[in-house]
Amino acid sequence: MGTVLERGRGIARELAGARRIAHGGASLARLSADIGLYRALRFGDIPGRDGLRRIRLRDGTVLSYRLNRGDVQGLREVWMGHTYRLPLALDSVETIVDLGANIGLTSVYLARRYKPQRLIAVEPEPDNARLANINLRQNGIAGEVIEAAVGPEDGSAHFARARESNVGQLGHGNLEVRVMAMKTLLSQLSDDAPIDILKLDIEGGEAALLEGDREWLSRVRVLIAEFHPEQVDYPRLVQLVQDEGFEYVPAGSVHPHSADTFYRAGDARLDPR
Repeated sequence: MGTVLERGRGIARELAGARRIAHGGASLARLSADIGLYRALRFGDIPGRDGLRRIRLRDGTVLSYRLNRGDVQGLREVWMGHTYRLPLALDSVETIVDLGANIGLTSVYLARRYKPQRLIAVEPEPDNARLANINLRQNGIAGEVIEAAVGPEDGSAHFARARESNVGQLGHGNLEVRVMAMKTLLSQLSDDAPIDILKLDIEGGEAALLEGDREWLSRVRVLIAEFHPEQVDYPRLVQLVQDEGFEYVPAGSVHPHSADTFYRAGDARLDPR
């Protein structure tokens, strides 16, 4: 009984979240229905799975996504749970880099709030990358989507697609993808230009990235990350980032869904509102 009640409360919270962000009856109906269908997808395929959706939010943002658990979960986390809301006050934001951009939901979320001059979204899965491009363009965001994974060095790797669109990872899949070292990625920016906000969610790939050459972190002002404790040594990675001169705001310490945040005390100040 407790589990049923808990699920019921969870659905009620999410429907209330949909009412808070959706603009207009059509978008609210679409999002509310997909929150329910999200749960049905746990048990198998349903008619219309992976069908393209488009909703408008109260702040004018337009988001496209597919009817699958990964895309809907991304909407819930980013736009309803505000996982990537920074607990910081920044004086200015010129450059944002989104590693593991998926369909661009976080890229759009951060760009709408900070209006950077430059945004780079990095995503290895081709279908996700195409949808990220759509989400940036339809919101007037002049961001660049790079179809690649990030890793400790340049090359290529096999990528394992997943049924849930947001948990694919480098491994033994049948999709060969480009891998970019951070040094290569950052060479596309002006010499020594800082990355004001770097978002990291690469499904376990953070271990190889952070345990290798971390010189690139010297150019990062704020890092907001989703670590995957079931795949990596979470405390060790947190310490490695702190060792590079960052202050640490643990996940869940600002609000229930907040991600791990690292910042340089001289570049930002805590502002958890």
